[in-house]
Amino acid sequence: MYSTCSGIDGGTLFQLRNVINRRNVVKDVKKDLNSCEEFMELITTAHILSAAMTVTEVEDLQALSTVILSSEDHLTALTSAAKKVCNQFCKVMFCNESQSSTNSNDQVQQYAMETLSLGMLLSEFKDAIREGDGFRVIRCWKYFLIIFRVTGHKNYCLEALHFLAQYYFTLPPQYAEQMLWGRFVNSRGGQGNNISADLHMEHLNRLLKEAISHLGANKTPSAILRSS
Repeated sequence: MYSTCSGIDGGTLFQLRNVINRRNVVKDVKKDLNSCEEFMELITTAHILSAAMTVTEVEDLQALSTVILSSEDHLTALTSAAKKVCNQFCKVMFCNESQSSTNSNDQVQQYAMETLSLGMLLSEFKDAIREGDGFRVIRCWKYFLIIFRVTGHKNYCLEALHFLAQYYFTLPPQYAEQMLWGRFVNSRGGQGNNISADLHMEHLNRLLKEAISHLGANKTPSAILRSS
């Protein structure tokens, strides 16, 4: 969804990146993962609010909050608006060139809908990790499997396939449950503060590298072993 050739195309990720001057957002996500994730979360939130204003037929955020809060049952009003947004704007299409040439729909709107849908899926995945909810993670990976397959990311597609196949078919029940619920680490305590076990391992690696760098002239195998 991100192309550096779309700077003049209104509503594209690259054009929005330039409008809000997020220069740390780059095409190669691995070069600055946190900045790219924060940018995608911001864009997703903006798309959600824009879609919510459309379905509630209001012009600004103040009026949107008034519509929600004016209801006696705030949760029901919010849920109703959320369902309308999902039904009207959430759709992952992955239009190729042949589809685009025969489709008379607004391509700008289709791009925005796909951006919103993928952004919400990413938000769901990250929230499932924070809450340590293994079942929600599994559901997200089912979508990821299809998305990676359609977009040609074969290695990620195989990773998703291996994960799902292990959980549903190849692992004994005990190990399948361990894989489902042992993917999270909460090193801070409190609700909603989980991170993935892989990310926690990266944090430990960084701590060890910092400890080794502080050894200076005392950097010996025995000193490194004590640090680890």
